[in-house]
Amino acid sequence: MDHSEEQFKELIGNLVVRANNALKVSDQVPPMSLALDGTGNIDAGVADADDSASLSEVLNAMQDALSQRASRGEIVASCIAFAKYDEGCIEALLENSDNYCATVKIPVTSAAAGLSLSLQDMAVEDGSVYVFPLVSDS
Repeated sequence: MDHSEEQFKELIGNLVVRANNALKVSDQVPPMSLALDGTGNIDAGVADADDSASLSEVLNAMQDALSQRASRGEIVASCIAFAKYDEGCIEALLENSDNYCATVKIPVTSAAAGLSLSLQDMAVEDGSVYVFPLVSDS
């Protein structure tokens, strides 16, 4: 398994726990950002449910905060996640300092115990660079 895959699995694992905890108390998952540092610690930021900002404003603020930390070399990988209620999933934008990126869509399923994320049905697509500076090949 390569380094990027390990980082992304760590971030997704953390996201799933946090999202499932949110789904236990509500039928919604707030937008959140996760930052992985070089020692393996993960910091999380969660949008305030009472905030009147639009989703786009919240995501831009998260991206800006993560970008600042990345430019200072404080983090090695990041995740910005938000609910796509119309698609019934959580979308996670994963990225690392090597400019590997992925977009992961994790369906929210309903069971007797309530709503939860379905990792076995997640879809992984190519992502884009939003947080980390572009790495040159030279």
